[in-house]
Amino acid sequence: MSDLKARDALQEIHPYVPGEFEDDAIKLSSNENPYGCSEKVSEKLSKSLNILHYYPDGGVNLLRDALSCFYKIDRDLIGVGAGSDEIIRTLFHAYLTPSDNVVFPEYGFLMYRLATMANGATPIAVREDNYTAQVDMILGAIDENTKIVILANPNNPTGTLLPQSEIRRLVENVPSNILCILDAAYAEYIDDEAYDAGHEFVEKHANVAVLRTFSKIYGLSGLRIGWMHASKEIIDNFNKIRGAFNVPNLSQIAAIEALKDQDFVNHTRKLNEIERTGFESYLKDKGITFVPSHGNFVLVDFETKERAISIFKALKAAKILVRPVGFYNLNSHLRISIGTKEQMDRLKQALDEIL
Repeated sequence: MSDLKARDALQEIHPYVPGEFEDDAIKLSSNENPYGCSEKVSEKLSKSLNILHYYPDGGVNLLRDALSCFYKIDRDLIGVGAGSDEIIRTLFHAYLTPSDNVVFPEYGFLMYRLATMANGATPIAVREDNYTAQVDMILGAIDENTKIVILANPNNPTGTLLPQSEIRRLVENVPSNILCILDAAYAEYIDDEAYDAGHEFVEKHANVAVLRTFSKIYGLSGLRIGWMHASKEIIDNFNKIRGAFNVPNLSQIAAIEALKDQDFVNHTRKLNEIERTGFESYLKDKGITFVPSHGNFVLVDFETKERAISIFKALKAAKILVRPVGFYNLNSHLRISIGTKEQMDRLKQALDEIL
């Protein structure tokens, strides 16, 4: 046993465990795009393998230009990371001290808690109502030690969505000395003109950061590309401590090409809605409780922890992988990502046999 000791804060942390993977199984455990990525991205990448010996552009300039043009926002207000989770970890490292706390909904993405604890700060998980974050509860949990408030909309793993009016009320009432992060990883799955990922608030509030990702609907999870829209001050602080070459060349190229193919995004959104709606109808017909979702997954309640574990194991035996969510204290639930029609048909058939 070594005498070497890590920081005390790490002793309470259990590492993040991703969804399971097996080569010959249907993977519905990680909210990935079952249709892969745009063919245009694949073609571009296949022609770009001759640059692997070069370091990436440390400023991610071409991708920031592309994002600036597409979203009509100032390129200097854009930061890019190796997935949204790297941005979260970096921001938390930049702003937190051990005397601080971070406020988030009780069913907020697990990375919020882990990144808080990694910096020795205190996670404050605020009670939800019907699996939905409550703005009044979040605001009521803020105290003199709060340094960050973070909320995903739509939320993972519940799939619930707050209306824009509630997000506005949150942003306008979080004190200006607290970093307010809006995590919009699943924004592209919302087909509603009333919805905004939160970019409108960045222009008016210097303490607001909006997180986006290419991991979900763009189908680039394996290349790890996330980005942030925030004030110049927040972006500068992020850039001071992020990795100098944190986003690989191929990832930058893929993201730029993915932005160009919005037909792929729109088509994927429609397919996801068809299969998600069909799966929710199936669950309703079976009398199985679920949380209506606005993402590419559904949170299903199987009533008891024992039954959820049993169904998880039976589906795994049938070569279908879904996600237990006991680490969110949702012990009787399974989160099931939405797959292709063929995959969802297989899932329903397996559930019929199991149930």
